[in-house]
Amino acid sequence: ANSPRLGKTLWVRDCSLIAYGIEPEPQSYSGDDESIAKRLFVAAREARPILFWDNLRSGIKIGGPALDCVLTTRRLNDRVLGESKSESYQWDTVVVVSSNNPCYRGDTAPRTQPIGFQSDLEHPELRSGWRHPDLAGWVRQNRGRLLWAVLTIARGYADAGMPDQHLPAWGSYEAYTRIVRGMLVWAGYSDPASVRVTDRDVEVDFVATLIEGLRVADKDGAGLSTRAIIEKAQFGRN
Repeated sequence: ANSPRLGKTLWVRDCSLIAYGIEPEPQSYSGDDESIAKRLFVAAREARPILFWDNLRSGIKIGGPALDCVLTTRRLNDRVLGESKSESYQWDTVVVVSSNNPCYRGDTAPRTQPIGFQSDLEHPELRSGWRHPDLAGWVRQNRGRLLWAVLTIARGYADAGMPDQHLPAWGSYEAYTRIVRGMLVWAGYSDPASVRVTDRDVEVDFVATLIEGLRVADKDGAGLSTRAIIEKAQFGRN
């Protein structure tokens, strides 16, 4: 979202009510790799349908090795806390993160499906005139109708033979492209992947550039001292 108080948490809550019939438990996100890995392992161990990190603080980047792993795998293996053994679990949990003007870490951005909220209002939380003021209550009462509407589209797409919508490829997410993206575009909606952030973390690009620069500076592979690296960098700048 481009500003706070736009309803991100409410949107996640209502989507979870429709899909799973439960409200998600919002959790804090520290950005610490070990903490992220533990949260993911607990979610897999308890077979949670959704893991919701809510309202990331400004400056904290979304991602890391553990999160990148589960976004492209179907199983999660890790050591059990306080024990010397590891366990492996099926990974079916949907990871949802809410943040204002989010930024990503490492290779997480290309593995993420963004959903944007935009408002020009100074106080969007003061909006009124909603069709369903008690949206959560309305969703609970009409969950069957809402699921029926989604499954009707899915059934129509399947009965039509799931025709190819000629969508841009998304590596590691071929099934999502064929089923979810294809179904929505077939039904007349926009491709959700059209808003993807494909750029890698600028820090990753910087490190890659640095490594390439060192390789060029040390053509013989003999190694360079820190002083030699600084001198070569200063010479190149001049």
